Amino acid sequence: MEFLITVLAIVACILLFSFAIFIHEFGHFLAAKLLGFQVDTFSIGFGPALWKKTYKGVEFRVSAIPFGGYVALPQLDPAGTAGVQGSKTEGNAAGGTPVAPMANWKKIVVAFAGPFGNIVLAVALAFLLASASNAHFGETPARIGAKIDRSADLGALQEGDLVLSVNGNPVKSWTEFQTEALIAGERTVRFEVERDGTNAVLSVTPRLFFDKSMEKCLIEPYVEHTTEIDDLVKDGPADQGGIKVGDRVLSVGDTPVKTWRELKKAVQAAGAHETRFVVERGGTNVVLSLTPQLDKETGACLIKAVSHAKAKYIAPWMPDRSPFRQLAWDLGSMARVLKALVTPKESRATAKSLGGPVMIAEGLYHQVRHDRWDAIGFLRFLNVNLAVLNLLPIPVLDGGLILFSLIALIFRRPVPRKIVDGLSMVFMYLFLALMITLVWRDVARSRRRHKAVEEREKQFLLEVQQRIRAEQFKPAFDLGTLPEPDGGARPPDAPAEK
Repeated sequence: MEFLITVLAIVACILLFSFAIFIHEFGHFLAAKLLGFQVDTFSIGFGPALWKKTYKGVEFRVSAIPFGGYVALPQLDPAGTAGVQGSKTEGNAAGGTPVAPMANWKKIVVAFAGPFGNIVLAVALAFLLASASNAHFGETPARIGAKIDRSADLGALQEGDLVLSVNGNPVKSWTEFQTEALIAGERTVRFEVERDGTNAVLSVTPRLFFDKSMEKCLIEPYVEHTTEIDDLVKDGPADQGGIKVGDRVLSVGDTPVKTWRELKKAVQAAGAHETRFVVERGGTNVVLSLTPQLDKETGACLIKAVSHAKAKYIAPWMPDRSPFRQLAWDLGSMARVLKALVTPKESRATAKSLGGPVMIAEGLYHQVRHDRWDAIGFLRFLNVNLAVLNLLPIPVLDGGLILFSLIALIFRRPVPRKIVDGLSMVFMYLFLALMITLVWRDVARSRRRHKAVEEREKQFLLEVQQRIRAEQFKPAFDLGTLPEPDGGARPPDAPAEK
């Protein structure tokens, strides 16, 4: 059954990603047909064709490499790009049958139509999510929580601090906090935080609370627990004082408490002294007397009780039910990363944290398995990314074609074909090299993550087995203490007097 679910999830991912590519290429195709362009090929994917069919002079393909696609337009695409794509484009540049030149404004419309198709799909998905009653929205505050790993070093930060800005960049959510921390990388930067109602400015090195590869944050966001008791340590102060699972602590001494953080502070203030606790149990208030226990390692007073978090996971790209705020978040996230890539102090750390096709595929796969609405939200975010990236003024991208056409439109003279073809070929190979690098890095990251998970599972199983063996072990007999000649007692391993 698990195998079938996995297969269905993978198929769903391929279909969703291919749909985003199809919408992009269909935008080019539709605009080209409406404006009278010659269309040779419509392909989903690159490389060898897995399936193809010619209809009304257009060869429709599904190709082997699914990360992309193209529409072969001899009146728009440079010959070099068409050659790398493997299309059958003909025309003046390719040495085939001459084709009629098209107006530059038409070229701009056709080039823009692909990203516009992605934007239209993203808007439609945002409105679909807004109407879905089962979709979960919200943002996790950028409040510092507990350390997941002992190697994490918060530096001047403390648990409970609300991060307001990182190096002058405002932070409104945990996702934005992580993004700014990754961009800062190994630099020591200024953190503005709110602590106990007052603002403070701290110098913090973000890499200290990330793993060695700067891939995983070793601290979790702060989740405000209630004062309801979910578990007790046997014979601990709370257990001995009469607190039961399900009780909700109302006050410690004369201090009322509403959150677990307030409860911890009140216990610290009371110290290791007998203290009056008021708890709510079954609709009535019960007064108990507890003596918190001083922990020698941490120096904190504890009552040895636990309250579990009851927060539901919310995907970071699901900030608000409003479709306009969803799209604004998508654009803002993309703009922040692009800004960091062209900022000298931030570019290196940002480039190291970027993911490629494998990372996108893994993210979509996990969301499909987790929640269908989160997967739809991820697809919306992906379409906005595709639109923005394709509009960058780089040869081989739609933005590059728009740039060349704008230059020709303004100066009334086309950019020389040799320059267009040369730049297109250079950037095409750079693009392919970048994709290979990102795929290689994504695979390496994925292997490291899976290895780390396996090691944690092995360690957990080992601890469980050791605990079971310790509980099952019963000595055949117990020597206890042996009487001394003078009637006293000495431990069994103490040396006998000579």
